[in-house]
Amino acid sequence: MATDGTSSWAPYRPGLIRASTAMAAVAFVTEAVEFGVGPHRVLSAIFLGVGLLAGALVGRTLGRDLRDWADDAVVLDRDERARVGEPRPSRYAVLALAVIGVVALYVPIAHHVPTPLPGALAAGALQTFLQSRFLDVAEHRRGGRILRPTGRFSFDGSELRLLPYAGPPGADAGEPG
Repeated sequence: MATDGTSSWAPYRPGLIRASTAMAAVAFVTEAVEFGVGPHRVLSAIFLGVGLLAGALVGRTLGRDLRDWADDAVVLDRDERARVGEPRPSRYAVLALAVIGVVALYVPIAHHVPTPLPGALAAGALQTFLQSRFLDVAEHRRGGRILRPTGRFSFDGSELRLLPYAGPPGADAGEPG
């Protein structure tokens, strides 16, 4: 899938880190509530453990793919540089996380049954954290920030772009040039 020439671009890794932190916070709170009020603490712990294991496995696999795509990212051209912005959270992602958090709090409190939602949130948090680590390696190796197209639900790995740092390749020159 090629870009349409009007895409705006944002740094990828800060968004992954923000998503990972938000999911981890909601997972922690909802799991603490389940442990506090739920009669099935062992089942809740199993859900959490399975979520963490799945997050680690999926995060490593997707992280490797993301690193490979980042290694092949094309350097931004002049027109694309003009459309680089700051990463902003998607309204849909924030709303989805809030709804999942409310459901994950409501069910154990109202019905005294555990849900797999805290484990799923922990899986997502670990997965996005691992992806951000793989992307960090690729950014250091390529000497710039990896950008993704914004304003869409999905994009292809071939649409990633590189915004080189101002300094020599391999040096952490701070801000992209």
